[in-house]
Amino acid sequence: MDTKIIAIIAVVAVVAAGAGVYFVLSGDSGDQNDDRIELDQPITVKDALGKSVNVKYKIDRVALTDGASIEFFASSWGDGWEDHVCMMPEDLSSRDAYLGDYIEKTWPKLSKLPKCPDLYVSLASNPNAVAEKIMETNPDLVILPGSTMSWLQGIDGFYKIFADSDIPVFNTMFYTIGLTETVADVNYGAMGKILQKEDRCNRIVKFHNDSLAALKDKLKSHDKSVKIYYEVPGADASQYGNVVNMGVPEVNLIGTNVLTGVPMDSQYNIEKMNRADPDWIFIVDTSYYSGKQSFGMFAPEDKAAAAATLAKYTSRDGWSDLDAVKDKHVALIYGELRHGVTSLFSAYQMANIINKSVVSDEELSQFEKDISTVLPWEFKGYFGYVME
Repeated sequence: MDTKIIAIIAVVAVVAAGAGVYFVLSGDSGDQNDDRIELDQPITVKDALGKSVNVKYKIDRVALTDGASIEFFASSWGDGWEDHVCMMPEDLSSRDAYLGDYIEKTWPKLSKLPKCPDLYVSLASNPNAVAEKIMETNPDLVILPGSTMSWLQGIDGFYKIFADSDIPVFNTMFYTIGLTETVADVNYGAMGKILQKEDRCNRIVKFHNDSLAALKDKLKSHDKSVKIYYEVPGADASQYGNVVNMGVPEVNLIGTNVLTGVPMDSQYNIEKMNRADPDWIFIVDTSYYSGKQSFGMFAPEDKAAAAATLAKYTSRDGWSDLDAVKDKHVALIYGELRHGVTSLFSAYQMANIINKSVVSDEELSQFEKDISTVLPWEFKGYFGYVME
């Protein structure tokens, strides 16, 4: 995946009477240690990875390190969130082009901020350099994607750089623990305390839990023995994805994951598909894996393009003989909604695709409107295509 690191650092040197005064400006404010406002009472919470987060100073400048952290922070802060960002992820446009374009046009000043490199790539090679780059922006808080951080080893030094300067770091995590009664609270609930935005964040927690409970209630009449195959593809549709067995909360909620217990397998094939004999096949479409994007927030509906993309998968050797393909029980879906409260939509959407008596088209449309009330932007776009 192509990445570009754009560093925006303004240096102004004022020299007078033989004495030099040196200022480093990053984002919108000056030296952090002079500007920070100490809290009357420090705040301590656990982040979604179970790490202690100690907050000694008022949060004003926040470093956002990946695309999902933008939605998470903006939802948690509310109106004016864009005035409190000191760093943006450089890979937003490559991971989610339509959302990146929307953010750049709506809040153009954010595109001028320093950029955080792709964490999965950069932390694996030089984690301390990444921490130092983030520190250059003088953040009061750093929000990290727990789904990435939990995979990485040997990054204690990365965290220590922030701890030594009393900069709190918060790891979000919905990726594999989503759709539980506690996931919203350990993310939004904890962030509400950090930002002193508890009323707003608690409203998001309530929306999540109420919506999840409503869906579970609807599913009581649904046959959960339906067998579901869910694949996160590689760059070439002719090859099976090598992370097909990763936890998918909506699959476990709605049916039976045919890949449960299957080890990481880069050699999945038609023989294994025949043994799995899925009732439904779901293929993730995301530019992060495939280098292109059919769906997403603010993406235009293009059924022809989606059908052409899906056809590349259904034309794999032997797939035409699969019952799921014969029954046209194959769907191409957006893969970047599982990192926040929007993970609920993925569950409602899958239920709608599999069993419209559980979630009707009208109910799914209404849910899109409802979820917009807890997001920093209207929930709209193109999110899935079912084989016709």
